[in-house]
Amino acid sequence: MGPRTAKEKSSDQKPKKFYKVGYRHGEKRSGRVYLNQEEVCRSSGETLMRTPSRFQRGFRDYAVRPKFRVGKRFGKAPHDVEPYGEYWLVSDRAKQLFDAVAKTDFAYLAVDTETDRDTEPVTYWFCDIVSVLDAVDEARSVVQSHILKDGSKLHDAAYGSLAFDEAIVGQHCIFRMRTSLSTMICNERFKTEVKQEGLTGLSFWEAFEPPFDKVGTVTALPPPFGTIKPEGRGAEISFYQKQLEALGAPLKLGQTVRAQGRRNRYGYSATHLEII
Repeated sequence: MGPRTAKEKSSDQKPKKFYKVGYRHGEKRSGRVYLNQEEVCRSSGETLMRTPSRFQRGFRDYAVRPKFRVGKRFGKAPHDVEPYGEYWLVSDRAKQLFDAVAKTDFAYLAVDTETDRDTEPVTYWFCDIVSVLDAVDEARSVVQSHILKDGSKLHDAAYGSLAFDEAIVGQHCIFRMRTSLSTMICNERFKTEVKQEGLTGLSFWEAFEPPFDKVGTVTALPPPFGTIKPEGRGAEISFYQKQLEALGAPLKLGQTVRAQGRRNRYGYSATHLEII
């Protein structure tokens, strides 16, 4: 092979994409009924199924195996992945894919399943994402953080633009943020495999959005939020009262402004305005 071009070398240096993992919700409730939840939890002295401790993931040693009844007469057919308390309830084909892609990132608890008559038997599992990483690259991220009473850090991951340290993430395909345990992050491979396999129940959106700097016209003012139509083609940008207070001068409809900020899952949001 000949020497690699500058373009090829630079492509290797692009940061990897990471995605926040969420759920798809339908109009109909899921067709599964937990038959023995009280008995399962009582066997461990709990009222709910919980992880052993805050950062220790996985399952307790329950004396009774969870049992579900699954059928369309209870609602829609369950997705391949559905949230259930601190865990996921996943189909057997989802488990097979997860094991192939990211075996060490998951733990499972076997579930007994009853189905309607004349219905093919199905297999489900309780599933937990056990990898917990403190991998936020704060130098590249735009996210609010808080220090808790115990001295640990909490990131407001729902609204932040999150970049991650690839060296810390390493070979993990999916993990929980140690600074926001309810936030699950996956890499490009996990997202692609789920989509190609056609697994249902999960949704993905990019965790990191690069900053924008756009000039546009003010089309609305708060409350609750204002909007800016950028020059040329582009989605509207929203802004809030606190951006007006930082201007130090009144803003009017039709004025031209420079808007800087980040895109989040809800659209483009300005964090700084400048009248021009």
